[in-house]
Parts: sequence; structure tokens; C-alpha cells
Amino acid sequence: MYKYCVCGTFLITLPMCFGDLQKTKNFTYVIMTARFIAVVLMVTISSMRSYHRFQEEGAAQVLSTVKLWETDQFMAVFGNGVFLFAIHHYLPSMISPLEPQRKAPQVIATAFGISYVLILIVSATAMVAWGGEALECSQHPGGHFCQVQPLYNLNFVPLGWFGGSMAIFIASYPSMAIVNIPIAAITTRNTMAQWLGITLSGAENPYTFTNICMTLVVLVPPSVVALITKNVQVVIAYVGGYAGLTTAVLCPLVVLVKCRELLSLDEGELQVLRRPLKSAFGNKKGYTFVCLMYALALILVTKKLFIDPKAPAPHP
Repeated sequence: MYKYCVCGTFLITLPMCFGDLQKTKNFTYVIMTARFIAVVLMVTISSMRSYHRFQEEGAAQVLSTVKLWETDQFMAVFGNGVFLFAIHHYLPSMISPLEPQRKAPQVIATAFGISYVLILIVSATAMVAWGGEALECSQHPGGHFCQVQPLYNLNFVPLGWFGGSMAIFIASYPSMAIVNIPIAAITTRNTMAQWLGITLSGAENPYTFTNICMTLVVLVPPSVVALITKNVQVVIAYVGGYAGLTTAVLCPLVVLVKCRELLSLDEGELQVLRRPLKSAFGNKKGYTFVCLMYALALILVTKKLFIDPKAPAPHP
């Protein structure tokens, strides 16, 4: 069934990658609303379970079982962090460009702050709510719950609300990410074509040989990886630790430097021109700091994945 779902996702998203990105706005809004509702339900249900645990076992006993630090899970946390705070925030601007741009720093700080608080709430309630459960969940509504799973939505499969329909809705949360695939594929395809010097046809004639080949180059590799392994955390650790880190940290630096050179922002009158959106890292000290942090992160990632003998081996 899993492989059928992967193939189905590929066949659904492939035609969407040849359409007009702006025409998917309404569909994107609906899916984003559904995902937000699913997250709210997860937090609400886990909060209720946490409250019951506090009442039955006592707060001191419950909190004593919560693991606040576990080094063996460093790469899983790091990979997820790269995706959550460095990759996903590129997508909303493709749907709703920021206006007015002078408020960009405030909007970005608010968005990241809300996301961080939301993740803390989800993580804290999850650790408290499911810490005393069995290792594996029941596969039917009304069964027993389990400890936190690699995919958190699977913790809610035994939920019996509304005849199990609530469990199905929450369990389908990852599938709602399908709306992001065309956005990511289109932007990646266009960027690759520009770097390679390939001219792509516009939306009025999308099914050209070049468009089809470039789209398949973007979509096929991740689909093959999805067919090979079900271990999402291993994929996140490797992809987030290397490709994700490079895309999130190094690529923006290269773009910033090149754009400043093309616009001659460090020369003449433009050098002292006041720019509200100027990057705080748009100088040699900033470039050096970012490069050092990038190198340090790469060293830690490589050490944890390949050198540290205590790290658990990934399972395909």
C-alpha cells in the first residue's frame, strides 16, 4: 500500500508541475487551513492526555520520565530543524508575496517566533501525553495508544472520536504536504534550468520536451528514495544535514554576494544609501561568520552520521 501511495502522489503532482503556479492559490489555502486544524487537534488531544496523566500519576512522577536531552537523536532533531526553520519558510512567499516589504523584518521575526512556540508546545505535550504508553499503537480506533512515533500523526490512529474519522484526518496530515510539491518542483526546475543555461517554455506551452525532462529530473529522484525506504527520519538526517543545510545557509550567502556585486551596492553613493531591508550579514564579517557556522555544522553532521560509533545505524 505504501508504494502505491508513493506512485499515486507522483502521478498526481506531475501534471500540477506544468500548470500556472498562481492558479493553485485557492487549493493551497484550503490545504494549509486543513493542516493548521490538524495541528490544533494534535495539541488539544495531547494536552487533554497530559492533564489526565498529571491527575492520575502526579506532576512530579510524570515530569521525571520526560527526556529533555538525548544526544543519540541529535541528527534527527538537526535535520528536522533545518527543514522547519530554513526550507519551509521559502514556500509561503511563492503564494503570497510580502507587501509592504518594509515590514519584512518584523513579519519574519513574528513568523519564526510563532513557529518556534508552536513546535515547543507540540513537542512538550507529546512527551508528556504519550510517555507512559506502549511502544506501538493499535491499528484500529478505540485501541491502546503508544509512545511518540517517528511520524507523530501515527500516535492518533487509535483515536475513536466520530467513529475513527478524526483519527483518519490527523493520520493523513503528511499527505497534505502534497500541495507543496508542485511549488518546490517548479522553483527547483526553473532555477536548475537557469543555472544550466536551458530555456524553458512558458505556461502557454508547458508540455515541451525540455520542460518534461527537467521536471522529471526534479521529481524522479525523491520519488525513488521514497520507494526505497520508509524511514523518514533517516532521510531527513541525511538530506537535511547536507543538502538542506547547504540550501538554507550557503546558497542565500552566494545569492547575496552576487546580487550586491551586480548592483554595485558596495561602491560609490550606493554604499552609504540607507536600505531598510539590508541584511545584517551583508558585510565581510557577516560572510565569515556564516561560512564558519556552515563549516561547523557540516563537521558535526559528518561526525554524527559517519564517525561517531555510538550513533545508531540507519535502517533502510
